[in-house]
Amino acid sequence: TAIASFIGTDKVQFSPVSLNFKAASSINKITGNVAAIVTSGALSSTTGAVAVTATDARWLVSNTIARQDIDIELSSLMQASSVHMAASATLSVNALLGNVTADVVSSTVSTTAGDVTVSADLAIFLDARTVAAVIQTGGSGSAAGFSIAQNYVGYDVKSIAAQTISAIFGFNWGIEEQSYSVLARVQASNVTSAGKLNIRASDTGKFNATVSNIAANAALTSFGSQTSSALGFVISSTKIATSVRAVLESTTTAKTVHAATGVTVDASNIADIAANARVYSSSLTGKDGAATWASRILGILEPADFRTSGADGKTYTGESAFSLT
Repeated sequence: TAIASFIGTDKVQFSPVSLNFKAASSINKITGNVAAIVTSGALSSTTGAVAVTATDARWLVSNTIARQDIDIELSSLMQASSVHMAASATLSVNALLGNVTADVVSSTVSTTAGDVTVSADLAIFLDARTVAAVIQTGGSGSAAGFSIAQNYVGYDVKSIAAQTISAIFGFNWGIEEQSYSVLARVQASNVTSAGKLNIRASDTGKFNATVSNIAANAALTSFGSQTSSALGFVISSTKIATSVRAVLESTTTAKTVHAATGVTVDASNIADIAANARVYSSSLTGKDGAATWASRILGILEPADFRTSGADGKTYTGESAFSLT
């Protein structure tokens, strides 16, 4: 599990210019081979089954989050000429490489009371979530969110920059295909089974890639004119290359394969893939007719005698005090 996050709340007071930028990145590359191999051997069972199995069931969970909430508080003289910019950016790159092999080569396998099974299964789980969010309120300004998410199974990432550019145009720059191979094979071997002979290769992986981008700017003023803009930008690339094979073969000399109740050679690819991209941009301007400043002036002219912090409703501070008679 890989988590990269930056979540913050900022308040800009009485500054005509501000720039806020937050970023989070997560780059994960996992490689590895899983193999169960019998070569030039003799396997026999008199009371049960013989199984040669290989399974890759690794999990990769990656959460990359960059979020900021900005509240801008300005004096009336600054509102018309203020400029405020805020941006959040995320970069998430995940790559899984490897092979799953179950192989019986140049061997003799026999049972007198069970099945013979040779199976290879790719059952990896990839869950990648990327969020870039910026919400800015008050004063003229711009808010921008940038999200880049790249998820690959069976591809080696050579250059993140090149692949980011090529993802826009649908090319394969910056990555090299190295197909994730799933192989279940009986080769040049004699097999005698009292039950079934099962040779199975399968891809049952689960892949989920979600990219979310939120950019919102609200320019609020008591009077005068304000400008507001928001930009959301997403690049998402998900590529999966797998090869699934179940093989029963001989080489130069014929071999004997006998199964009392049947022979199955099966290859299946039933991987579940979900890729989602969401973009939300909002830009607003508004005026309150100087109501905010009227409220502040009244508060100065007629201050409250008692104030509470809100932590304890029974505790008061002020120049006056309660008197009980």
